[in-house]
Amino acid sequence: MKHARAMATMAPGRLAAGFAQLLFPRQCEACDEVLGAGDAELCDDCAPSLLAAVEAVYCRRCGDSRREYLLHDGICTNCKLRRSSLRVDHFVRVGPYDGALKVLVNRFKHRMSLKRLLGGLLADAIRGRVPAGGVDAWVPVPAHWRRRWATGFDRTRLLACAAVGRSSVIPALRMCRFVAPFHRRSDLSPARRAAEIHGAFEPVTADLLSGLRLGVIDDVTNTGATLGEARRALQDAGAKVVAAAVIAKTTWSPTLSENT
Repeated sequence: MKHARAMATMAPGRLAAGFAQLLFPRQCEACDEVLGAGDAELCDDCAPSLLAAVEAVYCRRCGDSRREYLLHDGICTNCKLRRSSLRVDHFVRVGPYDGALKVLVNRFKHRMSLKRLLGGLLADAIRGRVPAGGVDAWVPVPAHWRRRWATGFDRTRLLACAAVGRSSVIPALRMCRFVAPFHRRSDLSPARRAAEIHGAFEPVTADLLSGLRLGVIDDVTNTGATLGEARRALQDAGAKVVAAAVIAKTTWSPTLSENT
């Protein structure tokens, strides 16, 4: 009876939310553990894993993880010596491709609802690395229509809109030929990846890109081949690509790599 009175005095909205939680309990976005009341999207195990990823130190030109003492003005030795194929002023990532962040990225391939969580994380990362007004617009790296058809949505464009706002996103590229996903061919060298993706993108609105300072957005990068080719296509159209932003960055290995 006491519990019945308490339920009766609850506001209709809270009462409905309570019933919804009983019937459809909220789960951690990364591991599916049932969550209690509140606004948390991750459980007590996955949240620290994600925080550790976000706080990791990395080179601001290529995104590779480095110890602080191995960076010179925030730039790694490879980038200082211009060995990196991705030459942008600002490389932004949420974290390394590991732990809870890796799980979230892989689930995003089939779960459109994760755009809010991942877009928010990427928005914070961009604000921390790219000066206000430093980019005129952001271009999502396009997927081939066959991949969009398979998943039912364009996840990179959704991610970009969630991170920087729809008005700041220009779908300026299209993928003009299919390239088999690199994560299924982990033995490909960086040079081979660059060769396979070369010429796969073309501008959609080339006449509108000249003189713009652009950033490119993708979900994951490995060797930087895909981002580098997107950068080349945009710069051939007269734009200047000054930034690249991704959710996660992997370290290339012929046996361990999982993304482009």
